[in-house]
Amino acid sequence: MTGSANLAALLGFDTEFDATAPETRQKTSERVGISAVIVAGSIPVIGLQSAVVWWAFSLLSEAWMWASTGPRAYGKPAARAQRLAASFMASLSWVFIGLIYWATGQESSRLLTVALMAGILLYVVKACYKNILHLLVCALPPSVCILLLPLSYRASGAKLATLEGAMTLLIGFTVNSAVSAHQHHRRLRATTRELTEKREAAEAASRAKSEFLANMSHEIRTPLNGVMGIAGALAQTRLSRGQQEMVHLIESSASNLQVLVSDILDLTRIESGRLELGAEPFEPLAAVRACGDLFRDTFCAKGLEFTFRADPAASLLVLGDAARLRQIVCNLLSNAAKFTEQGAVTLTLSAEAREDRVRLVCKVADTGIGFDEATKARLFERFEQADGSITRRYGGSGLGLAISRTLAKEMGGSLTAESDPGRGSCFTLALELPAQPAAAQGEDGASSSAAVPDVAGLRVLLAEDHPVNRRVVELILGAAGVALTCVENGAEAVDAAAHAQFDLILMDMQMPVMSGLEAIRLIRESGGPMSRAPIYTLTANALPEHAQASAAAGANGHVTKPITPAALLEAVRRAAFEGGGHPAGRRSDAAVGGALASRG
Repeated sequence: MTGSANLAALLGFDTEFDATAPETRQKTSERVGISAVIVAGSIPVIGLQSAVVWWAFSLLSEAWMWASTGPRAYGKPAARAQRLAASFMASLSWVFIGLIYWATGQESSRLLTVALMAGILLYVVKACYKNILHLLVCALPPSVCILLLPLSYRASGAKLATLEGAMTLLIGFTVNSAVSAHQHHRRLRATTRELTEKREAAEAASRAKSEFLANMSHEIRTPLNGVMGIAGALAQTRLSRGQQEMVHLIESSASNLQVLVSDILDLTRIESGRLELGAEPFEPLAAVRACGDLFRDTFCAKGLEFTFRADPAASLLVLGDAARLRQIVCNLLSNAAKFTEQGAVTLTLSAEAREDRVRLVCKVADTGIGFDEATKARLFERFEQADGSITRRYGGSGLGLAISRTLAKEMGGSLTAESDPGRGSCFTLALELPAQPAAAQGEDGASSSAAVPDVAGLRVLLAEDHPVNRRVVELILGAAGVALTCVENGAEAVDAAAHAQFDLILMDMQMPVMSGLEAIRLIRESGGPMSRAPIYTLTANALPEHAQASAAAGANGHVTKPITPAALLEAVRRAAFEGGGHPAGRRSDAAVGGALASRG
């Protein structure tokens, strides 16, 4: 049995033969068209009756070929044998028309016969070289005909030998071409198969790495949430100077770890092709100024002069991802603070309105250590620093600039750098974003100027299975005067929402007994008083698909851990400001949720 299988594989009487069937079937119309042309040209030479009889035989063989190359015939030895027989018959039909020409006895017809046989061989090589068995079966009739035709030709021994030699050479060259084409095809198939396997292995490795990084990001964010939350709550209590310094160091270290986790997560999104950009109206001037304000104290603490300049046109509303813009600018400012020991840092924002678009150019210039041309060439590569000593002295993963440039490109812009070693650097972010229509600008401005209420006295339901994370939220909201009710899983959250009134529900996504998403869906579908209450997911799941899953379940916002007191209180304030309502009619809730996610 094994020997038969090996022989079948050697001859190509296997799935390789099946693979050529669609192409053979596809060329049926081509072969029928050629036969029609030959019939039309043959009538004056061989007569109407002979031409019609031959064409009927040819069409019959093509019909058999069509039937034997259908999808139902794949994988069956009997069907393969039938297809070989049909192929032999089709090739034989073409030989018959040549023999009919030869039988006329006319010199021109016999030359046409030889040309036709040569043409048949070339066509067979072109159409059947992928499978050696199919090639042999189809080439056999014309090859035998070419070898025997000179024997029926009235010629002397020398002339006959010359004709036989010529015919043999014709077949030899054809066979050589066929074998070469077949070997090339086999090598190409082997190479393609190898490349496919390597690509699939690389894709599998990339998916495994992305999943690992995403899982590790989740696992790191959960304890980091406890560290940052407790440190933030502790910072709001009365502390001695030494205690304040220790809390500040905890917050600073946790913040650095959070940035690293976020960079790794962004890298995962980029490599997996799942990086998504928002398209919400925002004011570039306010977004960039917020970045400058965030780092102002850092520059002041290092004794650096900080200057922010902006064009008035930058106050126009545009459509884009404000969180990603802030991420890029904050990364540039962070690098400026890190690599500048003395002197100044300047942040400038220029804007130029162009019909329905606004061109933004944001520059961060410093008087720091700078870098040379060799460093510039690899500065935006992943895990790159100027040199090893830079990493040891200043720290950092080398991901920030690579991710920032990728984000700039995804937003349709660019991020470039110019520097002079020892004299500072200048990074330039250029973007061109759609302008928000004037009517929409007025609406946005009206809503943003509304007063934000205090959170004291608000009733909040927290569903969180992790005791440390529950305690973090208790400390932050308790200090703000929020009436907090805690449950440990989604089922308890559904029960609590059915028996009490809350101004906001904070729901973890991954919990025992019932997940947060399922709990949200049940609350929304209950039809009770809480079915339209604001619900925010509060989770360490930070990928875009997690935020989409939250929205699909009915959540108004998606807040990612680790949380800070400011981010959590802003979510609570926003929920109180909006006054409840189903997420379908609450555009600002989703926008705020995205903003909080970017901060968390």
